[in-house]
Amino acid sequence: MIVLDTVHDGRVAGSIPVGKGVDNIDYDEDSRTLYAAAAEAAQLTIAHVDENGSPTVRATVPTAKGGRSVVAGCSSRATSLWRLPRVRS
Repeated sequence: MIVLDTVHDGRVAGSIPVGKGVDNIDYDEDSRTLYAAAAEAAQLTIAHVDENGSPTVRATVPTAKGGRSVVAGCSSRATSLWRLPRVRS
């Protein structure tokens, strides 16, 4: 994942590996925490974003392969990860 500084002409502030198949990105501004869920890689990457916008990976959490991962409750600091299976028709 590449993080851009949109305030300063879109310069690249940093990047982190997040795995294949990113299907959800969430950011909690209060804690400066970035969440990137990747269904194909079956992982949730959690990163801290410093004052210059540069991200640093804090944890990589395994999830269900092919699951739709959703991060909820960021602003309350009580984050939940929901793994919803993909429905095939």
